[in-house]
Amino acid sequence: MSNPFKFTPDVLKAIPDWVNSGATSNDIADCLDTTVGSLRVVCSNNGISLRRRGDKVAPIIYGHLRRTLSNEAWEALCAEARRRGMPTVHLALATLEYVSVDALFSAVLDDGRGECESSVVQRR
Repeated sequence: MSNPFKFTPDVLKAIPDWVNSGATSNDIADCLDTTVGSLRVVCSNNGISLRRRGDKVAPIIYGHLRRTLSNEAWEALCAEARRRGMPTVHLALATLEYVSVDALFSAVLDDGRGECESSVVQRR
C-alpha cells in the first residue's frame, strides 16, 4: 500500500507539470520516495497521465541536473519543489534566474571570490 502522505493533493496537481518538464516515472518516484508501481497506480486512479508531452529542452535540463547534482543537493531540490508544488526543473531554473538577474552569486556561493562591485546593475 502506498503512503497517502506522499500523494497529497498538491503533489497530485504537480505530477503533470513534472511529466511535462521531462521527468520520467522513475524520476518522480525517486523524488517522492516511492516505487514506480505505486506512482503508476495512484496516477491511474486519479486520471493522471505519465506520458511526456512537454517541450524538448526541459527533459535535457532535467536529466543533466539529475546526473550532475549530488544526491544530497538533488533530494533537497526535490523536497523544496514538492513544498512549493512545482516541478523540480522549474525550481532549479527559477533559482538560477534570480541569482543571475539579481547578481547574488557571492551571497549564494559565499566562497570569498568575486565580491560584488558597486558597478553591478540590478534589473529589479
